[in-house]
Amino acid sequence: ISQGLRKPTESLPIDVLFKDSYNESISENLLNLPQNLYYELNDKIPTNFPKEILADYTVKSAFSFIGAKIKRAEVPLNEKQTSIEIVNSKTNSSLILKGNLKPSSIVIEFENIGCVVLPAIEGYFGQGKISLNGLTNFNLSSRSFLEKQEYRNKHGVGEASDVVLMRAAVSELLKNNRFVLKSKEEAYRLAESIRMQKAIDPTLGLFASYAYSRSGLDAEVKDVFNYMQQDLNVNIFDVAMLSERDHTENTIPNMIPACPMLTQGWSFINSRSIELQNIFKDGANYLKPSLWTTFSSEFTNELFHAIQKGEFK
Repeated sequence: ISQGLRKPTESLPIDVLFKDSYNESISENLLNLPQNLYYELNDKIPTNFPKEILADYTVKSAFSFIGAKIKRAEVPLNEKQTSIEIVNSKTNSSLILKGNLKPSSIVIEFENIGCVVLPAIEGYFGQGKISLNGLTNFNLSSRSFLEKQEYRNKHGVGEASDVVLMRAAVSELLKNNRFVLKSKEEAYRLAESIRMQKAIDPTLGLFASYAYSRSGLDAEVKDVFNYMQQDLNVNIFDVAMLSERDHTENTIPNMIPACPMLTQGWSFINSRSIELQNIFKDGANYLKPSLWTTFSSEFTNELFHAIQKGEFK
């Protein structure tokens, strides 16, 4: 159980957990969450971001991981505008970004694992868990949300926020490192429930887009894309990719990161006519069996070499 959280002594009614924002469109199987799921999820990714990082307002963005040490990290075409500091401790590994940070990809290598390519966005902080297969759990939270979570933890408030509950609902649908939805109806209900939290955690908007796409609701995917573009002023790769059936004549600029965030997103590259940067055209051959795109050590070296040569934009 995460520090500062009280484990419930009995199962709470789901309408109490969801409070005023309880959404009856959520399917029954999603509402039937185990009473300790919120706390199990906290064990996978700590609910609180390292305090000293969150309290430093010169920090534009940061990442915190458990499970492996960070070896190196680079922002493509950085030109020393953004400083990158790596802090490895016994409990977690952190990456701190300061200076002038434009929305971009960031490549993070972990010791004896490989690397991930994630979006670096000012005001957003990533948390993840690394296993031998790569990045198995990840979220991207706004600073304001994390500050509220810090307050909850500090004062021992164990009630789950809607964002955390929606993350829990998504985690229930992760099977064998894939986001699996049994039916179009289930996909629609989930997407309707989690899309409202996309500005707080863009990864929820990402999962909503996959869910709508599973339901064949292209207009809803487009709506998520448009709202996220307005809220974040960036185009998250997976959401942008799913927003169009054919990108041949509808190329979306400045997609970050530079490749799909979910491993299963690579299966859409050809069918959606996505033009990847040259360095990523063989990337699918180096994917590790993880939910979130993680590349092998061999490809990791190629990526950092491409950054040094200015070939990774």
